[in-house]
Amino acid sequence: MIHSFTKNEIFTFINLLNYPVVVIDANNFPIYINKKFKIIEQIEKSQIQEKLIYSLTHNEYHIVLNEKQLYFNTNRSHIEIDNIDFTLISLFDISVRKKMLKDISAKQDLFNQLTEQLPQSVILFDERIIYINKTFEKLTGYTEKSLLKFSFINLLHLQDQELFKDVLEKLSLGRKTQIETSLKIVKKNKEIIWIRLNIKRIKQNEKYLFLAVISDISKEIKELDEL
Repeated sequence: MIHSFTKNEIFTFINLLNYPVVVIDANNFPIYINKKFKIIEQIEKSQIQEKLIYSLTHNEYHIVLNEKQLYFNTNRSHIEIDNIDFTLISLFDISVRKKMLKDISAKQDLFNQLTEQLPQSVILFDERIIYINKTFEKLTGYTEKSLLKFSFINLLHLQDQELFKDVLEKLSLGRKTQIETSLKIVKKNKEIIWIRLNIKRIKQNEKYLFLAVISDISKEIKELDEL
């Protein structure tokens, strides 16, 4: 919906806002910039125009202020001033969220690099498996693509599924922070193998997940049976 205001009314109102706002014409040239915008963006209007054109396709406005990286989402709305159509662009600071996502991505990359080097299997899951390393693929005989469709409990022998549910319940209720137990897994080729499962509950991006390190102990179990 297009609202009609006088030039003085709209510019007075824009200056009262506590976030950066710029009004542009049909050529994306800034005709008015509020005080908040002037504080953070100290460049010529022609340079602002170039950045605004870039933000049209990227929906993000980037500023370097005192060697600090600032990122803003752009919100565009049409406004009529003295019977002429203009676009009002509001900038909303997403710098903290941007940095947090970057940090999470870096940690995820490091996690992946570390787990791919381990001789043990590593899996991350909630209702379904979210992440596995190559060792777990080799252990089960399933591909990563197939495993990511599974719930971890579906890989367990039927005899051990209730025990596994009890483990998850204790972790979820906070009765234990970490549990180690032995279970049986059914491989893709139907072979049954024994594993040692070391599992704990972790919080990632405001969501609780289960992180498990798994070792194949079939050989140890066989040796014990032969004693």
